[in-house]
Amino acid sequence: MLGSLSCFLTSSDLSAHFFKRNYMFSHTKSP
Repeated sequence: MLGSLSCFLTSSDLSAHFFKRNYMFSHTKSP
């Protein structure tokens, strides 16, 4: 249970990181 929870947290953290990076990239690319 703890392993799956940590895996879920890691995956959500990764997705959030990529989403934020994509968001910032798209906003900095456009004027």
